[in-house]
Amino acid sequence: MGFTTGCRNRRWLVVDPERGVILASAYLDYDGTVAEMHLTDGRVWKVPPYFMTPRTNQSNEAYRVENGDISLIEMTMYEVPFNAVPPFEQEK
Repeated sequence: MGFTTGCRNRRWLVVDPERGVILASAYLDYDGTVAEMHLTDGRVWKVPPYFMTPRTNQSNEAYRVENGDISLIEMTMYEVPFNAVPPFEQEK
């Protein structure tokens, strides 16, 4: 999403090569400053008002890997306060 102003606290929660699955987590920040995006075809897309208020979404992504290629991605997100600190410790 082009109006994402930050991606942080990325973690690989599960990597299971035997089953070909990966679970990742990240915090996506939207600081409310991006009002429009210029698309590759020249059109201008106005960012929805929802993203004009600073917020952070905690995302979880599940990947399915088959024959060395990603064959499926499932993503869920839930909103947390802007710049929320994750419950897990950051690696130093």
